Amino acid sequence: MIDKLRAFFEAVPEHVWAILIIMTGAAVAVFHGLHTFEVGSSLTSAGLALYKGKQE
Repeated sequence: MIDKLRAFFEAVPEHVWAILIIMTGAAVAVFHGLHTFEVGSSLTSAGLALYKGKQE
């Protein structure tokens, strides 16, 4: 079971994970108000860093 999960996660390109992280961070920041804005912006920053790292 763990091998199947590992294979799935390794099959998905990292830029797809980065975009999902960015979208999750933006959704948290927008829909949950200012008290979770830092969490959302941190997720968005992490996703952008991952995405930019793969672009270079």
